[in-house]
Amino acid sequence: MHQTHLLNFYNEFIIKQDYFECHEIMEEQWKEKERFTKKDPEVFLILIATAEYHYRRGNLSGAETSYKRALKLFQEAPFILRKYGLSENAVEVFENRLHNINYVNFKVIEFPLSCEYFLMLQELIMPEASPETFKVFIDNLKVLDEQTVHKHKMRDRAPVIAERLQSLKNKNREE
Repeated sequence: MHQTHLLNFYNEFIIKQDYFECHEIMEEQWKEKERFTKKDPEVFLILIATAEYHYRRGNLSGAETSYKRALKLFQEAPFILRKYGLSENAVEVFENRLHNINYVNFKVIEFPLSCEYFLMLQELIMPEASPETFKVFIDNLKVLDEQTVHKHKMRDRAPVIAERLQSLKNKNREE
């Protein structure tokens, strides 16, 4: 996966905190691969974004299910975390998140980004800032606007519905 796509994903996840958009970005990248399976690292990232989306909205069951699926996927098909911009303790961070999901109210996760990707993200977002200043900036971000938090309910579904209908028509023609 190209660094640009990962940085786009992490910008949406960490800075904009638009977990729904993260899911969309990573799913698109995953499906553009010549060969893709449900065991790919991109699916792990999709599930983490989905878990955070549900958690923030108070859907603890959905968050728990997504985290469990992500962690099971990693256990069954481990990958080099740093290759995808994650720190070596990322799995532990997500396991702790899952463990506390029913006991701790949602707060923005301190995302386990590798140092390399942290610096690349800082260069993208705040090139004039020091890494320390950028860390403080990130730590103080809290996106709670309705459009971002409840994006799947607030977006225009017409294109998705039209695409599904077209797909169904194409499928019926093939049969």
